[in-house]
Amino acid sequence: IDILVANAGGPTPGTFASTGLNLYPAALQLNLLAHVRMCKALIPAMQERGWGRV
Repeated sequence: IDILVANAGGPTPGTFASTGLNLYPAALQLNLLAHVRMCKALIPAMQERGWGRV
């Protein structure tokens, strides 16, 4: 993989005031940690080749 387009996620349903704290772990999993996992898996090969973009 030469280019990784990390495009996943979205807002939690409802307004900030009406959103329960129980929804935040899933939102963090999708909006942050999924991207971190992909980068950690793919960046070493990009560095080995001396080229790649995230």
